[in-house]
Amino acid sequence: MLRLSGRQRHGRSGEDPAVPHPVAIVVLLLTTLRIVWWRFDRKPLTVQVSSRCQDRIPSWIHVAFYVVILGMVAGGIGMMV
Repeated sequence: MLRLSGRQRHGRSGEDPAVPHPVAIVVLLLTTLRIVWWRFDRKPLTVQVSSRCQDRIPSWIHVAFYVVILGMVAGGIGMMV
């Protein structure tokens, strides 16, 4: 597992600690790409439910997940710097 993450045991990796972990950068790039794609992609029509609030809740949750993902990436990179 340590070999897959690019790290070695006991901090003897020889890499600059100011360089963010490659996995964090990949997650950041893929999430950013998905957000850009999501903004320009045509969305299918939603099924009408009983209230407008129930129509909007899924999109709010979707945005909240992206905020959490980006916050976790920013926190992880921030802890490494």
